[in-house]
Amino acid sequence: MTDNLNQFLHTFILQRGMMRLQMVGVVLLLVLCVAGSVQGAPDAYRHFLTQHFTKTSMNDKACTRTYIKPGSVQLQSTERTMKLQLAGVVLLLVLCVAGPVQGQSAYDWRRYDHFKKQHVSTDMNVNRCTNRMTELQLKDSDGECKRVNSFIIADVNQIKAVCRSGTHVGGNVVRSGQPFQVISCRRQSGDQHPNCQYRGRSGTRYIDIACNQGLPVHYDGDIQAA
Repeated sequence: MTDNLNQFLHTFILQRGMMRLQMVGVVLLLVLCVAGSVQGAPDAYRHFLTQHFTKTSMNDKACTRTYIKPGSVQLQSTERTMKLQLAGVVLLLVLCVAGPVQGQSAYDWRRYDHFKKQHVSTDMNVNRCTNRMTELQLKDSDGECKRVNSFIIADVNQIKAVCRSGTHVGGNVVRSGQPFQVISCRRQSGDQHPNCQYRGRSGTRYIDIACNQGLPVHYDGDIQAA
């Protein structure tokens, strides 16, 4: 229950954060459209300062060009426009980076949720294989009842700890440092749910799991503990 709540809050916060960033991005884009193109803005700003801004005293007889005094409304307005344009560019870069990160995280959480349903149980036993496999409706890629499925008898937090402390065996796959009780359910007859019958076998095994961002997302196999 606590783990599901944490997952919900994590996804909810990510989605709200992205929505806020996107809303701010839209507003700034509208401002940019009104204020002018970002490209060439720094050069135009320097050109503007050279032509129209001076720190020295000016009077009507000293020149034929119009200068703006420091602190004037025109100068402050121009500076604000430049700052908005720069902020818009920065925010657009943030959105480009944050979008894929948020999508990847949500994808990992979905895989994690599927992993828990398919491979994690604290009350599984060898006599429940047929009922549990029928309940989960697990299938192989050919559409038939899944031939073999393993259940780790442990709390999900114990399995998440393997992602942090396990031994890397290739890619994102890690092996647990301590063995777990594992129940393997193997199909004995039938090919479509609910007509498939399973036989369970229990053993103490080191588990190999794939982890993404600290979350177990795939059961890669196991080896017999000595």
